[in-house]
Amino acid sequence: MGKTQIKEWYIRLKHGQTWVENEAGSSKPSTGQSKELIENVRRIITKRCHVTNQEITHEGEISTGSVHSILTGDLCMQRESEKFLPKVLTAHQKQHHLEIAQDMVDCANQDPDFMETILSGDETWIYGLFSMRSVILRNNENLASSHCMSVF
Repeated sequence: MGKTQIKEWYIRLKHGQTWVENEAGSSKPSTGQSKELIENVRRIITKRCHVTNQEITHEGEISTGSVHSILTGDLCMQRESEKFLPKVLTAHQKQHHLEIAQDMVDCANQDPDFMETILSGDETWIYGLFSMRSVILRNNENLASSHCMSVF
């Protein structure tokens, strides 16, 4: 509660008013975040997930503040370089990831050596590769015949 509100109540009570509740219509106007507006913003985001805040404001005919609070509060989205991106994957992205994972499981079931053909881009693996390479060079072995060279 702010000082302004307390001062207003003090003046009202001093002039004979016996209650301190706000009068009807004296509060801030509604932000207009109805279910229809939230669904409208959700449809715009679903249609084009890399849409900007200004584009949503223009297309949905909603104020910038309402768009921002719908995106961050109601739709649980975060701002990423002037664009709003979902914190979780969309249904299409989840389905795509599921299909890729299922294909990999099928390949692993059909070919027992399949997992050995997958190259990892993990920094730990790269560090381990270079360490192995330096050990091979120190031992004066032929690098072309080593298992490490097949990665390059």
